[in-house]
Amino acid sequence: GAAGDQRPRLTPRQCEVLALVCQGLSNKLIARRLNLSENTVRGHVQALLAMLGVVSRAEAAFVARQRGLVA
Repeated sequence: GAAGDQRPRLTPRQCEVLALVCQGLSNKLIARRLNLSENTVRGHVQALLAMLGVVSRAEAAFVARQRGLVA
């Protein structure tokens, strides 16, 4: 999107991971829930933090809710 775009373009999988992060699930639980490896989940979480410009899962959850990225 444009530089001022408040909604990064997330893949459907990233949206799923983000929603579960917002529910407070650990990488291990997210991996189990989505049938992924923990390593894959970690990669998604790192990508999400970078896209959202935050450094922690809690911050990511806050920003995601603020921007309407999760229900």
